[in-house]
Amino acid sequence: MSLNKEQKDELRAMLENLCKETAAQAKLLEVSSRPVSLEESIGRLSRMDAINQQNMNLARFESTKQRLVMLEAALARLDKEAYGMCILCKEPISWARLTAKPEAGACIKCAKK
Repeated sequence: MSLNKEQKDELRAMLENLCKETAAQAKLLEVSSRPVSLEESIGRLSRMDAINQQNMNLARFESTKQRLVMLEAALARLDKEAYGMCILCKEPISWARLTAKPEAGACIKCAKK
């Protein structure tokens, strides 16, 4: 099954919107993942909590950056007419998968491997 023009337009809009949202989220997470200042006069437990929160935000920031790269790659594939085809087995990716995870580059079968 290849994608028709309406499907491609819908997926392009979805991908572009997700790119904007993900980039904005990455900026917020980048700020909140900065190292905890040792000059702040907070208690030891509060400092430990702040460091733990900073580490969680850093992990979320890295994951968000990775998703943004995947979304941008999906947009590039869409422009080259390679979008919607599994990069591993070269079979079409189902419409349901593309609407659920528009950055998907692999079909369900290959993604499970």
